[in-house]
Amino acid sequence: MPYIKPEDRARMDGGANPETPGELSYVITRNTLYAMKLHGKKEYAWFAQQIGGQLRVLVHELIRQEREALNAPPWEAPTGPPDAEVGARFLTMLHFNSRAIEPYEETKRAENGDLEGFGGQA
Repeated sequence: MPYIKPEDRARMDGGANPETPGELSYVITRNTLYAMKLHGKKEYAWFAQQIGGQLRVLVHELIRQEREALNAPPWEAPTGPPDAEVGARFLTMLHFNSRAIEPYEETKRAENGDLEGFGGQA
């Protein structure tokens, strides 16, 4: 969740490295919102690209951790970012979806009509 305390926001805005899942979520959300403002992007393809970029980071990290775990002796836990970082990235994507993508989709649904199967008329 990107809603961290104002003093933590100021620290992140000053260039500090995120230390908590909330701080990581804030940085990802802040950077995405800045890119939206800078490029004036609000179409679905752009949203999908942003989410795709975060998914790529997640998938690469999960693959790296899995490879590391397979090469490590069974008594050693894999190193790398904790599960909380992976979870923070995923939850940030979900939150961004609910705040930015869903309202856009609702606007387009209202303009173009719902799909049969989702309770609307085709």
